Amino acid sequence: MRVSTFLRRQQEPTIVDWGQNVRQLPSEATLPTLGLLNHVPQILDLVADALDGRPGALEQMIAQHAHVRLHQRIPLAEVVAEYEALRDVVHRRYRGQGGRQSLATF
Repeated sequence: MRVSTFLRRQQEPTIVDWGQNVRQLPSEATLPTLGLLNHVPQILDLVADALDGRPGALEQMIAQHAHVRLHQRIPLAEVVAEYEALRDVVHRRYRGQGGRQSLATF
């Protein structure tokens, strides 16, 4: 299965797994669920589109997400940790389902 297909089909469980990971970050433990998840579904959709050769507003969405997090007084290091956790969850879940496409670009 292509990574883009995986991201679309497994978006909800990926987001749940990611949310459990980032809840362990000190500043994010108390964020309301909607505040925590605010842009993650759109980011995953835009990553899938980019992997399929349809570049969109991914960079703008990531910048917007970071801006919201900083407005929520989340330290920049934790914002970076969010993206690292998302990458790690996608890698683990994709490989766990037998995915073989290179993840070097994700």
